[in-house]
Amino acid sequence: MHNEYPRFTGRRELPRALRVGEQVCGVRITARTHRAPPLLRFHATDGSRPCLVSQFHSLDPGAFLRWQNEARHVLLPQCRGLLWPFCEWSGGMVSLRAPVSPLLLADLPCHDPSVGLAVARGLATLLARLHAAGHVHLGLHPRFLFHAPGQKETWLSGFGLAHRRGWDDHWADGAPPIPNAAWAAPEQLRGGRGDERTDIFGFGAVLYWMATGRPPFGPMRIWLREMFRPGCPAVGCVGRIPWPREVTRLMDGCLAPCPEDRPELAEVLSCLGVDAAPDRGAGRPRPHGPEARARSSTGDRARRVMVFYGGGYGSRELFREVQTLAEREECRVLFVSMIPAHLPGGLVELFSARLFMGLAEGLAQCRSQGISYGLRLFPRVVPSRMAERMVRCYAPDTVWVGRPASGIHGIRGGVVPRLERLGVNLRLVKPTASNRRG
Repeated sequence: MHNEYPRFTGRRELPRALRVGEQVCGVRITARTHRAPPLLRFHATDGSRPCLVSQFHSLDPGAFLRWQNEARHVLLPQCRGLLWPFCEWSGGMVSLRAPVSPLLLADLPCHDPSVGLAVARGLATLLARLHAAGHVHLGLHPRFLFHAPGQKETWLSGFGLAHRRGWDDHWADGAPPIPNAAWAAPEQLRGGRGDERTDIFGFGAVLYWMATGRPPFGPMRIWLREMFRPGCPAVGCVGRIPWPREVTRLMDGCLAPCPEDRPELAEVLSCLGVDAAPDRGAGRPRPHGPEARARSSTGDRARRVMVFYGGGYGSRELFREVQTLAEREECRVLFVSMIPAHLPGGLVELFSARLFMGLAEGLAQCRSQGISYGLRLFPRVVPSRMAERMVRCYAPDTVWVGRPASGIHGIRGGVVPRLERLGVNLRLVKPTASNRRG
């Protein structure tokens, strides 16, 4: 119980969980379906469509980045079969909900070739739409896949690890997220971010699971992958699975350890008999929407601003200044937040909770105003050293910093003195009287 006290102290700073009957983003919550962090899930409706409300409720930095990464999809129009969020607030996001349970929980005979191949064709079509728009999922898993046999419809969700061409990669300067080792592609286990070929591996893993009822890597092979990451192949499929031979060959090809040995998506579509003419407008930003305005601010004339956000006094003022600058001139902003390594037990959780809630509120405002921004979040680091590393790496035109202290018992990271010694164009943003907190 003593070890849980710091975590409990930090979670007290998080917003309370939503309740049945409440409204958020114009939808009414009808049921609570998932009670565990990092995302609390609720069924909801807007009066005509079933919706899924996801409320962030965690102190995990990786979970926070996944939430913010998925929340960016509100900038994109809705695309048939792709269940990314269409609305957000400072505490979470809202997406459409498939009318059926995910494959992992559904009572579907996926081992039956007719059913499994129908799901595979639907998933391949969705991947074609994604890839044509410069989008990769990078986290394919049966819990994110839905299929309604009667409607012959397939849906895909879970875009927390996804990446889109032209978007800032929140994990560019740190360790990329690794999905479950039983489903991750070898390049992800080696520390790579992944690309379209990673999705091909994930497609093969889902296909294997549907045919056999288990992931392609059992406990022993997961251990081997952890010990010898470059090339522990999955169990061969040809001759072992009672599916059409060309499909089992496709499984083996998709699960190849080397990305270059995997088939192209066009080959997958051809093998499955899918005549897919991908909609290249799928996921295209709205002509006058926030992302379209943000994309117009990425030229050489855009001013590069690095903002060190610590969640202390003056934090809201930092976001206000960024919004004012974006209205005045083209700019690209990189927000950098750090959780100090030297914080004593209990204060880490408290610091993280305040940091996450402040960042979430400010970044949601940036998205709504179409500001071109990036985000870096570094847990358990020495702030002054990391600040110097980031400034040397990106060489911004100007650096903005809020109050030098974290706001918790005057703990200082030494960021401002280190940046002053570097001689960067530094601006200290002071809090207004209305923003001062105890």
